[in-house]
Amino acid sequence: FGPVSVALAMVVDGGKLRVIVRHWRFLGLPLPRWLAPGGTTYEFAEGGRFCFHVEIAHPLTGLIVRYRGWLAP
Repeated sequence: FGPVSVALAMVVDGGKLRVIVRHWRFLGLPLPRWLAPGGTTYEFAEGGRFCFHVEIAHPLTGLIVRYRGWLAP
C-alpha cells in the first residue's frame, strides 16, 4: 500500500482460513501493533463455492469497510 507494508498470516481455525495482521511498517519502520488495522477476515468453502468475509477496522477510527460474498467456478 505505497509506503505502508502489512505482514499477514493465514491461520486455519474451525474450518475457516483466517487472515491476521502480524505487523506493519511505514517506510520500513515498524509501527506499534496496537495501531495496526485489523478486523475479522476469513475464507471458507460451502456448497462448492469459495466464500469470504472481509472486515477492515482501525482502533482509532473504527470500521472502515465490510463486505462478504462468494465465487463459483
